[in-house]
Amino acid sequence: MRRLLLLAATLVAATACAPTRVPVEVDWTFGGQFCDQAGVAQIQIDVDGEALTQNVWTCAEAGTGVKLGDFLSGPYTVTVTGFDSDGNVIYQTTQTIQVRNTHSTNVFTVDAAPTTGTATLQWTFGGKSCAAAGVTGVQISVDNTVITTSGGFPCSNPNDSGVLVDGSTIGPLSPGNHTFALAAHGSNGAYYASGDFVVAVTVGQDTPVAVNVPAATPTNASAEVRWTFAAGKSCADVGVDHIYVYFDPPASGSWGKPVADTACSGFGGAPVTELQIVDVPDGQHSFAIQGTRGNSLLYYTHHPVTTQFTAPFTTAVDVTAESTP
Repeated sequence: MRRLLLLAATLVAATACAPTRVPVEVDWTFGGQFCDQAGVAQIQIDVDGEALTQNVWTCAEAGTGVKLGDFLSGPYTVTVTGFDSDGNVIYQTTQTIQVRNTHSTNVFTVDAAPTTGTATLQWTFGGKSCAAAGVTGVQISVDNTVITTSGGFPCSNPNDSGVLVDGSTIGPLSPGNHTFALAAHGSNGAYYASGDFVVAVTVGQDTPVAVNVPAATPTNASAEVRWTFAAGKSCADVGVDHIYVYFDPPASGSWGKPVADTACSGFGGAPVTELQIVDVPDGQHSFAIQGTRGNSLLYYTHHPVTTQFTAPFTTAVDVTAESTP
């Protein structure tokens, strides 16, 4: 009888010393707003050192938070990330939570901070409104990349109050300086184009910018073709001394229409890493390069990337070349 009692006491002691897991719930907001108010389409949560059964939800699935499961007591590092509908990270915060051994669910609130800002362009054309200038669509380039389709952004757009205003909000944009350029066709054959102008973007804020787009003479688009070789290497790294640039090559990247060539070394031996190609037609186009030494082909672009070109903008194109088979 004594032995049975001793065994029972041992089991009780072992049970009492077993680690206890506690239910954990993480609720979230984004800049103090719910996900649908903040423009967050998808939420991801990560807990350092823990493999969660599920860590991504849509705003519709988990608008205010989720129950993560049961955790041992102790500190955990949690990261909440909010993505917009295009997959851009627009909110993110990492913080430490302390799970405590209680008889109820541990609930933690994480307010994810914005990681981007926006710029609201308030435009006129030759000093005229969109309607007076006959402008319906505006072509926009940001940081040497055309962000509009062939029709452009609508010239007039509803503001937060639903009132149509001449301009558009562009974002999300990373904090810092961004270079913009605008162009548009108006009535009676009028054409408007701005030079580059810089907008300083601040995290979590919208930067309003008034810009008058002057009348201009239509020009064609151009491409700033920049090249590297596999693993980001330069001409010197891979033993190439001459570059040939091809326009609209086949999908294999070999050949195409030759449009330019250059030695890899320029004035004073400085490396040449890019060329500007003018008179690029509007639309989707690609570029490829070949790298040679003497008369021998050493590298060429295997997989050309298609880029949108729109007059009068210069669009940057990064081209990579791999070694020949």
